[in-house]
Amino acid sequence: MTAPRSAFRGIAPCSRRPARFLLFVGWIGFNGGSTAAAVPEIAHIIANTVLAAGTGGAAGYLEGLRQDRIILPKKAFSGMVGGLVAVTAGCMVLTPAGALIVGALGGSAAVWFNSFLETRLKIDDAVGAVGVHGASGVVGTLAPALLSSVAHLPTGSRLDQLGVQMLAPGSTSSGHSVSGSSSSGCSAR
Repeated sequence: MTAPRSAFRGIAPCSRRPARFLLFVGWIGFNGGSTAAAVPEIAHIIANTVLAAGTGGAAGYLEGLRQDRIILPKKAFSGMVGGLVAVTAGCMVLTPAGALIVGALGGSAAVWFNSFLETRLKIDDAVGAVGVHGASGVVGTLAPALLSSVAHLPTGSRLDQLGVQMLAPGSTSSGHSVSGSSSSGCSAR
């Protein structure tokens, strides 16, 4: 399969690989460093981060192939970053299996939502930030309530914790709608 010439305008996909690798390595440090001390849990956090990035990339690749019927490297990259975003909230409390699921859901959500923005809403998000951070962030915010051990949930109940977790994406979306600001917190003046 080959992509139409118009699909590769701009920066060549191969020149993005170093940036992707640096982002991936940096995210390992970001999540691993969230403990603020050298503790044994860092290994678990890093493992979950790597697992989610891998399944997010694979899910983005497959979702992109389903959407476009061609292989576009940017879809796998968006999926990988979506997996990283999604696992960040729960990287300490998720099991490795949960991290795999969260990564796949986050990667799929990022690629699907970016396509939805472009094709249905006709919004051009040049770097895919809304899908990657918005859609994958919502997945990652809700996932710990559903996929982590009940012992790790502050409320002691999946349903109660899900209600608490749903407050963040709902209040953030409502606040941006009312204030007119973008997902980055910047408002147009």
